[in-house]
Amino acid sequence: MYDVMTGPKRFFVAMYCVNFQKSHSGLYSEARRMGLSPYNGDLIAFVNRSRTKVKILFGDNKGLTLIYKAFSKGTIRTQIEFMRDPLAKDVTYAEIAMLIEGSAYTIHKKSQNWLPKNLL
Repeated sequence: MYDVMTGPKRFFVAMYCVNFQKSHSGLYSEARRMGLSPYNGDLIAFVNRSRTKVKILFGDNKGLTLIYKAFSKGTIRTQIEFMRDPLAKDVTYAEIAMLIEGSAYTIHKKSQNWLPKNLL
């Protein structure tokens, strides 16, 4: 279990479509199919096929939390190529925030981590 005060440690977007009628336990089983563990600090975002809804699942030592957002005007601008098999792409906290807001970003291109030249 992770410390409730520090929040989630890793962030993921599911890259396949799940049934959006699933609630906490159904999405938890989907997370486990991808090898993720919400109770150990993994936060997983699920996007529906039409890109108009997002469900975010994470857990702590008290239970599971599910956040649901429906976009009433248009779709999420982020392009997600949905796969057939259960797969999750790791993303940053900022990318999760943009996804929840509906902003455009790419989960295919990441900048390299910066290090001072003397540490390379």
